[in-house]
Amino acid sequence: MNEFWSKFKWYLMGAGALVLVAIAVTVGVLVAKTGEEGPVVAAPEPSAAPGASAPPRVEKVGSQEFSGQGSKQQRFKAGGGLTVITLTHKGRQNFVVQFGQGDAMNLLVNEIGNFEGSKAVGLPVGDYVLDIATRGQWTVKIDQSVPTEAPLPPKKLEGTGAAASDFFSLKAGPAKFRLSYDGTGLFAPQLINAADGTILTLLANELSEFTGDKTVEIFADGIYLVDVTASGKWTIDVSQ
Repeated sequence: MNEFWSKFKWYLMGAGALVLVAIAVTVGVLVAKTGEEGPVVAAPEPSAAPGASAPPRVEKVGSQEFSGQGSKQQRFKAGGGLTVITLTHKGRQNFVVQFGQGDAMNLLVNEIGNFEGSKAVGLPVGDYVLDIATRGQWTVKIDQSVPTEAPLPPKKLEGTGAAASDFFSLKAGPAKFRLSYDGTGLFAPQLINAADGTILTLLANELSEFTGDKTVEIFADGIYLVDVTASGKWTIDVSQ
């Protein structure tokens, strides 16, 4: 009899150990599911379609204007997002303007003689430098404002030389751009989302007179503009 109870006792102890292990495993699973202990890694959210969700401007920065004569390095602040830089130059000399941070500089203008034009770019929030090289008189205006509403197509955009176009609205779906260029230099218009300054697509890339169409799929309702690199007259008819 004593031998029977001794074996039965060891059996109970072994079964109890198994129960404790099972309870521990169950508790561990519940803790992992509830996140009460230890990190819980969430599944990554699916990325949005191009142009579907633009981040808001990080900081509100007002319009900035500078003027001078001769070469100068001019600092300016970007609030994050679309930035339109408008430049003028009076003089017969070469007019070269670059902008950037540190050694990372981007060319804005490289012209000889009088110049008037604008460039739309998307900039992260931060402090930037304009490196202006000339002997003539110049002005620079930096505008980071974006309208809350703009006209829907049909919309005709037109200009001469390098310019950021007027703002216009587009609905999600296909949009058609009919382009005409009367010049001998590069014609490279880019469609830009005004909400954050991102480039959606290049509408054309030509080196001489050009007439053509391009259809672009728009993924989200919003306000847009076209940044045009050109040396002659151009028109862009937007329809949807």
